[in-house]
Amino acid sequence: MARYTKTGTLNTIAQLNAELDLIALAISDTLSRVGDSPNQLETTLDVNSNRIINLLAPVSLQEPLRLQDLSLLAAPITDSSVVGSVAAMQATSFSIGNYVICKRYYADGALVDGLHFEIVAGGTGTADGGSFHNLSNGTQARIIKSEAISFYQFGAKGDNVTSDNTAIKNCIAYLGANGLNLRVPATATYFLISESLTLPNNFSVSGSGWKSAIRQVALNESAFILGNNCTIDGCRIKIADGDGSVFINCVYGEGVVNPTVKNNFLNSSGAGGCGVHFRNTFNSVITDNTIYGGKWSGGAGPSASAADILFYSGVASSRHIISGNYCLSNNSQGIFSDSLGRDAESIITSNFCITLDPATCIEGGAWSEIATGGIRRHGILTGYNDPVDGTSSLIVSDNICKNTRWAGIYNQNTGAVPRKTLISNNICVDNGFETGNTLAGGIYVSKSGNEQVIGNIVFNFKGSAANTVGAITLNAANATSLKTLIKDNYIIDSLAHGISISTNCAGVVVDNNTITGSVFSDIYWSANAGNAALGGHTICRNDITRINTDEASINLTAQASTNLTRVYGNTIKGSNKATVADTNAALRTTAIGGAVNFCDNFVENFYYGVYNSNFFAGTRITNARFDRNTFKDCEKGMAIGATTNVPTVPVFDNVFENVTTKIDGRAGFVAGKIAIRLDDNVQVFTTAAPTTGSWLVGDRAYNTASIVGQPKAWRYNSVGVWTSEGNL
Repeated sequence: MARYTKTGTLNTIAQLNAELDLIALAISDTLSRVGDSPNQLETTLDVNSNRIINLLAPVSLQEPLRLQDLSLLAAPITDSSVVGSVAAMQATSFSIGNYVICKRYYADGALVDGLHFEIVAGGTGTADGGSFHNLSNGTQARIIKSEAISFYQFGAKGDNVTSDNTAIKNCIAYLGANGLNLRVPATATYFLISESLTLPNNFSVSGSGWKSAIRQVALNESAFILGNNCTIDGCRIKIADGDGSVFINCVYGEGVVNPTVKNNFLNSSGAGGCGVHFRNTFNSVITDNTIYGGKWSGGAGPSASAADILFYSGVASSRHIISGNYCLSNNSQGIFSDSLGRDAESIITSNFCITLDPATCIEGGAWSEIATGGIRRHGILTGYNDPVDGTSSLIVSDNICKNTRWAGIYNQNTGAVPRKTLISNNICVDNGFETGNTLAGGIYVSKSGNEQVIGNIVFNFKGSAANTVGAITLNAANATSLKTLIKDNYIIDSLAHGISISTNCAGVVVDNNTITGSVFSDIYWSANAGNAALGGHTICRNDITRINTDEASINLTAQASTNLTRVYGNTIKGSNKATVADTNAALRTTAIGGAVNFCDNFVENFYYGVYNSNFFAGTRITNARFDRNTFKDCEKGMAIGATTNVPTVPVFDNVFENVTTKIDGRAGFVAGKIAIRLDDNVQVFTTAAPTTGSWLVGDRAYNTASIVGQPKAWRYNSVGVWTSEGNL
């Protein structure tokens, strides 16, 4: 039928209906599969003159072929056969050019894909149980290269009984030589190996997770040793228990670049066992692995340094990312980075380092925490020997470190060439179960300098203040260390100090931390004796809430330090003001030597707002200031005493609200004087001209009891005499 053409003017309903019938008939004949010609479904409608229903030309091995594509293939194999097993193929005489498919590797085994062979002349290759098989008539069967090749095509059984070592080694060798990567098939138990598997460069091993399982059965043997640009992804790997004499590893790499280990389950087993162990590597990536089962007896040697993730470089090593891992063993530490001071530029982020009981870490197990930290010392340990390269940098962020004997995060630096270190946004919980240890802390920084400890949460630290440790513990090797910043941290329920600054620290800034529930001091500084270069700290803007009166909130012991330590802008709330004790104080100083400023703080509900345990000596004290503070609901504002009536410590612009005694001299003379500033001089408030103290020319004593005929005030003149300013 011709195409529809309008017939003319339509004037009636009947004409319109007839026209619609013509349109319907044209459509039916044009598009119906059984209509008259021209039938447009039977014509070539695309620009390539192909039928409209057709396949595109294939672009990958997974897409189907068209008939026209077959003409582009090489000449087909002349004959083909299907046999039940590799043994049956080996016993059969095939001709060169035949194509043979084996259903199984073993006659009594499971079906195996990818056992496709081409028959070639004898001696073409070396029979290795996988890529070449010798046949009974002298020919060989050569496996046809495909992505389906795995351990099974080389005779592995994966039954956790038979050794698959040779099959797996030969499979890796074949795949590496042919530019293919290894896919670890699933098995109900394990593939067994008995020696370390060394991967060629540019090689990847991938699996489907828990069921792609390989077990090393030999003592003190690693499972995989990586070459350059190698990846292990999505496998379960278990090593045998070691004897602690050497490191043994699920995955090991030394002197290589671009190693990647991700998405694996790594059972590091016994003494000396590591999930991942890298040395002298560059551009390393270790991410999203679950590492478990490691143990440690507490002895020395390699097992003491073994970790779920270990970097143990003796020469230059740099640029490492360790992220998203579960480090769950009961070994010495979860992550140990920069062990020998040579692993530079590292980021350790978003890991879970939690000590579990290895006996529960099995398929179907509870995967539960072991009691009191087990044997694990540190969740994350960064540095142990001093960093060699002072330009190195380290980020430790967003990790959860829980249930350890010593520290959640332990960072060691050096005052000589300190590494730039950021420790931020971590959560450290239940650390320090070994209460007698001096290297404990939710976060412990040793040989400090150039660190920033920012925004962390440290909860329920278990340590003992008898060892001067705290939820955050800081010490330094020498007083020349660059400043360390401890800022914006939340410290909750520490059984020791909140923040402990000890040994040779200098220039530490403790800023804007929230501290509550500390059994001992919230902020504690105890300097080494005999070193005047220590101190110089800044303790500011912290929000502190005490739960007892056994220790002062901010407790400073300066020893011989002459550097000024400033304490300002803090909010410090005590537990009660009734308990009479010098430890029931917002600030307590010992051997302070006058080098302290306590200014602009808000202090509430203590017996002492400030308690100086040493008497001031000398004359006019100018390097100790206690100014512009607000003391509320305290029994005594400040205890500022001296052994004689000579030392004078003016205190300016303080507010005393519901304070019984504003200034106290302890058991000696009252050295503190409430005063206001008169340029370089002071004005004190008294009822008579002072007869004690140390004064400067121009100082003024205002008479608070002045009446008509009595002096309004007195001035201290150049001959050391107080003279009246005239009577009222």
